[in-house]
Amino acid sequence: MIYNERENPLYEHFDRLLKIARAHDVTLSLGDGLRPGCLADATDRPQVEETILLGELTEKGVGGGGSGDDRRTRSCSLDQIEANVLLEKKLCKGAPFYVLGPLVTDISPGYDHIACAIGGALAGRAGADFLCYVTPAEHLKLPSVDDVREGVIATRIAVTPRTLRGEIRKRFKRILRCPGPEKF
Repeated sequence: MIYNERENPLYEHFDRLLKIARAHDVTLSLGDGLRPGCLADATDRPQVEETILLGELTEKGVGGGGSGDDRRTRSCSLDQIEANVLLEKKLCKGAPFYVLGPLVTDISPGYDHIACAIGGALAGRAGADFLCYVTPAEHLKLPSVDDVREGVIATRIAVTPRTLRGEIRKRFKRILRCPGPEKF
């Protein structure tokens, strides 16, 4: 963008992308690019400004008959998770919100699946609609089959309290039909 002195083409042509998505019944998934790299970056000004912009894009898409969801990956301390989920849900007009984590500590290399399961359970309680799994190798290497299995198990454990309360939306219930950890 700096080299060409032009706006991001996906942002510049967002209306055109929406038109194409509507014509083909496609859902756009809006993700963030200003993810915090550590807890000290969580909920900083650039992240909040990006959330405001994503809310505007979500409103433009949904208001025009489209559909979308918002995805976030973030480091976020335990005391900020609920506020972050509520802020995103409000600014993005209640669009389905799914999280990868959030990672609740900066000191869990090799154990990110556990730290994210803790954050995911709290994000689910606060209103996140879907939790994505995180592997133990998430920030270290490409995951193995065992890493994926461990990440899925940790995420399924994180989602269990919310499932028992019956708050998972029907469109996401298919994840609950996956074989239990004992079948892996």
